[in-house]
Amino acid sequence: LLTGQRSAEVSQAPIDEFDLVDRVWIISGERTKNGKPHKIPLTDKVLEIVKEAMVLANVDAPDSKYLFPGWPGKNGNKRGLLPIGKTAPHHALKRVIEGTKLDRFSVHDFRKICATQMAELGVLMEIVSEILNHSVNTVTARHYAKPSYLPQMREALELWSDHLMKIVER
Repeated sequence: LLTGQRSAEVSQAPIDEFDLVDRVWIISGERTKNGKPHKIPLTDKVLEIVKEAMVLANVDAPDSKYLFPGWPGKNGNKRGLLPIGKTAPHHALKRVIEGTKLDRFSVHDFRKICATQMAELGVLMEIVSEILNHSVNTVTARHYAKPSYLPQMREALELWSDHLMKIVER
């Protein structure tokens, strides 16, 4: 929810995609929907969560290369050989919303909330699209202008993070 990234990109994230010094997460093009590497600035809160997840991953599965190491399961693999399943966030959400009126709510709805709230906070749609890793199909975007938008993305994600933390702390 804090980064607006797809649940599979989060659940399957290798630890080496996170650059804690430059405070960015670079999702490999092999793991993105559009096949292009995607660089996401890490806000203070996301950096804190990623560091905590790294510590926990190291305790639970010291040899794992994943931020969220998977359990052996029926295949008998060693803990952490694979990441948690792509559907793990969906199953977790289903358990949380069971018996509520949110039966049609999905993990993907968090991306919609993130995008909508950032736009309502005044973030330009171009920056929201860049954060979500959506392709812009104009001649200028495809062939000429190739900005990184990293500073604008960082500012937008910090604004979103602050807003979200105020909601959660209520």
